[in-house]
Amino acid sequence: MLVKADATTPVDRLQAVLKQIRAAGLMKVSLATRPQDAPV
Repeated sequence: MLVKADATTPVDRLQAVLKQIRAAGLMKVSLATRPQDAPV
């Protein structure tokens, strides 16, 4: 799973992971329809 570079604090990292888990089912669609959201 990808982790955003702006997740610096443990809380931010946890929230980021939770969001990724919740969106896991839509991740493929998100990457296909919103490539700008992909980390660089």
